[in-house]
Amino acid sequence: MLASTLLRTSTRRAVALGRASVPFSTASSTARPASTKALRWSLVATAFAAGVAAATVGGAGADVHNETAATAPAPKPFDVTGLPEDKRDTPGLFVWGANVAGLVDPKLKLTDPATVLPSSASDPATAAPAVKYPRRNRVFDGMRFRDVQFGTTSAVAIDEHGDVYQWGTGFCGTDAKRMPAAPTKTIIGHDIVRVALSPTHLFAVSRAGAVHAVPLSAADQAAKSGVHPVADAASLAKPASKGWWPFTSGTPAQSDLAAFPTLALPAGDAKAVDVAAGADHVVVLTEARNVYTAALTARGVHCGAIGRDASPSESAALHKAVPEPETSGASAGTLWAEVVPAVVQPVAVDEIALRKVPIEAPVAQIAAGRAHTIVRTADGRALAFGSNSFGQLGLGDWSRQNQITPRPTELIAPRRHAKVIHVAAAGDVTALVTHHTAFTPATGAVVPSRAAPPADTYEVYTCGNGQFGSIGHGQFVHVQPSLTRVRALSSLHEYSDAEQKLVPLVPRDLVLAPVHAACTLAPAHGGDATGDAGQRTVYMWGSGADFATGTGRRSHLATPTPASPLPWRYGFRAAGGAAPGNKATVTGPENGDGIEQMVVLPQQAVAVGPGVSCIYTKA
Repeated sequence: MLASTLLRTSTRRAVALGRASVPFSTASSTARPASTKALRWSLVATAFAAGVAAATVGGAGADVHNETAATAPAPKPFDVTGLPEDKRDTPGLFVWGANVAGLVDPKLKLTDPATVLPSSASDPATAAPAVKYPRRNRVFDGMRFRDVQFGTTSAVAIDEHGDVYQWGTGFCGTDAKRMPAAPTKTIIGHDIVRVALSPTHLFAVSRAGAVHAVPLSAADQAAKSGVHPVADAASLAKPASKGWWPFTSGTPAQSDLAAFPTLALPAGDAKAVDVAAGADHVVVLTEARNVYTAALTARGVHCGAIGRDASPSESAALHKAVPEPETSGASAGTLWAEVVPAVVQPVAVDEIALRKVPIEAPVAQIAAGRAHTIVRTADGRALAFGSNSFGQLGLGDWSRQNQITPRPTELIAPRRHAKVIHVAAAGDVTALVTHHTAFTPATGAVVPSRAAPPADTYEVYTCGNGQFGSIGHGQFVHVQPSLTRVRALSSLHEYSDAEQKLVPLVPRDLVLAPVHAACTLAPAHGGDATGDAGQRTVYMWGSGADFATGTGRRSHLATPTPASPLPWRYGFRAAGGAAPGNKATVTGPENGDGIEQMVVLPQQAVAVGPGVSCIYTKA
C-alpha cells in the first residue's frame, strides 16, 4: 500500500516537473514527438527513484501526503547583531517622517532599516531619507520630557530637569560637516517648563514665570551672547558652585540668558505659565488666567493674530511693510480691511512687547496657528481671532468681510450644553474637543430634549484648510468655515467590566501640524477624563507625503486611522528573498508581541510638526 502511494505521488510530481522543465521551443509544430512508450518508462523510473528517496529521508514512521504543496522559502532572518533590545514603554523618544532638516536624526544613515529615499530624489547620494515608521532616537534613551516641539527646520525638547535641547538645520545650519551628531543643550539650569517655536525665535517659559525670547539658530545665539552652543559647548554653562555650608547644595550649572530679551509682563500679572507661537506672533498665558500677545512681524499685526490694538512699534512695522500707495492716510485699523495679506512684507517689529488681550472670562488654554489664535475659557467656551482665510476661525460662513477678525470672537459649539475642554491649532486648521452631559451648566436641570446626545459624550470638531485631509471628516476640502464633527473620534463608548456599564472614550493628546494631526483615544474610568491607567490607541490623519501619519504609506488620510505600532524589541522585522544573498526588505516595526497598531501608555505623549511625528515619555 505504501509503495503504491509513493508511486502515484511521485508519478504526479514527475509529470509536473517534466512539464515545468520543458523549455519554450521555437521549432516547427510538425516536429516528430518522442515515443510514448519510452516516455512512460522514463516517468516510471523517475517516480520509483523519487519514492525510494522520500522513504529513505522520511523514515518508516513518517507521514506521506498526496499533492503536498511546495514549502515556501523561510524569510531571511533579521540581523540583530549589536542592536539593543527594548520595550515599547522604555522611556525615550520615537520620531518618524521627513528628515530633510535632520529632525528625525541629524546623522541618519541610508543603511538604517527604517529609512527610505524620497521617490523624487535625483541624486540618492545627497538626498535626505525619510523614515516610514517610528524610530527610537538613541540619544534620548531613558529620558523623560516636559515638552517637545517641532518647527519647519528645528526641533526643541525639554528634559525632566528643565534643560533645553535643540537640533535641526534651522538651529545648526545646513553644513553637514559642522552639523552636530546629536541634539545640543542650549539652555541649562533655568528650569524651563514650556517652549514654543516661531520661524526666528524659541520662546521658553521658566518655572519662575519668565518668558525668554532666544534666537532659534546657533549662529544668532552666538552673535548675541558671544558663546556658540555647538562650538563652545564646554563653556556654555557656568560651572556649579558648592554651598558654603556642608549641607547645602549651592547653585547648579547655568547658561547665561542675559544677552537674550525677556518679554516683560505687568507687575501684578508677571508670572507666565504657557506660551504658543505662530509664524508672526506669540501668545502668553499668565497664572492669573490673562492672555498677552505680541507681533513678531507686520503680518502678525495685519492679520489680527494679536487680538487687540497695535502698539506704536507694531503700527510702525505695518506701515513699513505695506506698499506706500496703500498706506496714504490709513491707520492700522483700516489697513486690516483694505490691504490684501499677500502684499504685506514680513518686516520685523523693533520691540517685541506683550500687551493684554481684552477677554472678560478667565482663560484656561491657548493655541496658535500660522496667523490665528484660539483660547479656551475656564467656563468651557472657545474664542478665536486672526486670519480666517481658510475658515479656521469656525465662524460658520466665509466671505471677504470676515477673512480677518482682529478681535476675540466666540465659536459656537455645534451642540447645546457642551463645554469645550481642549483646543488645538496649527497652520490654517483649528480643532476642539467638547464634553456634553445631561445637565445644563447654568441650572443643573436635566435636559428634556430627546435629540440631545447621551450623557458624558466627547466629540472632536475641526475647521479650516483640509486640502490634505487634515480636517478628518472624510473629505479633501480647501475651505471649511464651520466646525465639523470628526465621526471617527466622536460619541464613542465601550463597556467597562469594572464599572458594569458603558463608559465614554475620551479624545486625548489632540495635536495638530500644518497638514496632519494625531489624537489618542482611551476610556474615562470612574468618570475621570484624565486619570486613565490603560493603553491608548493613536489615530493619525492628513498628509502622508513624508510618512508622518505613521502608516508606512505616502497616501493622504481624510479620516483618522490607527498608526503602525511602535518598534518592539530590536526595532524592525524583515522579509528576505528566496535566493541566498538576497537583501532583506524591511516591512515595518517588529510586532512579536502581537500588537498591530500604535498604542501608548498615559505617561507617553504625542507631538507633531511639519512633516514629522513623535511619541515621547512625559516627565
